[in-house]
Amino acid sequence: MTADELCFIVRGIRLEQEANGVSVRMPVDRNGSAIVTLESPELRDAIAEVVINGGLDLGMVVERLRA
Repeated sequence: MTADELCFIVRGIRLEQEANGVSVRMPVDRNGSAIVTLESPELRDAIAEVVINGGLDLGMVVERLRA
């Protein structure tokens, strides 16, 4: 993932099916605590965008709905 020339790898991000679509979930440890904490909404949104686009490319996500 690249954001403003910062490149990092996060393993374990997943798409989870929900009643009204999918959500992006960050990795958790064995106790269910977040391994990665993102305080910035802009960074969370950017990561979610990349993950959803990957899901679209792989056919895991059928379409993107915007609120």
